[in-house]
Amino acid sequence: MAVGGGRSINIISPKTWDKEPCDSRYTDYADRVKTQKLITHELVHVYHGQLNPQTDLEHMKIDWFTEGLAYYASGQLDAADIKDIKAAIAQNKLPKNLDALSNFGLINLRYSISGSVVQYINYKYGRAKLKALLSYTQNSEILTALKITPARLLADWRNYLHGL
Repeated sequence: MAVGGGRSINIISPKTWDKEPCDSRYTDYADRVKTQKLITHELVHVYHGQLNPQTDLEHMKIDWFTEGLAYYASGQLDAADIKDIKAAIAQNKLPKNLDALSNFGLINLRYSISGSVVQYINYKYGRAKLKALLSYTQNSEILTALKITPARLLADWRNYLHGL
């Protein structure tokens, strides 16, 4: 339906969303709130691409961060997502590391989990630190900047979710 990054955003006509093989969460063009959040999501990718030396974000190995940032910053992460994530935690159905999170099969849950990890980073480290992470292209750079291991980040994120 839409793709953003580098210096541009491309969107197929929202009026065709119900006729095209698109993400079924956004096929109702009349839902202006969801449509706006989708467009904002893609604009976050454009902004991220402008601050990153690798303007083509899809070739980086930090999909959890790029998609999580866009999902969180666009307002797509909501209470229903948090409820679904908590249920997945209770059923022990979450990825065990950041690389697995980027390749997690359930697309709806992958976006919401990634978005909630970014939400946690924003909560714990602040907006300035979150913005500074936009220039990194690898997990190791992000983790070094946060002074945390992948396991500790995911454990702290799970603890943070319990308080939501």
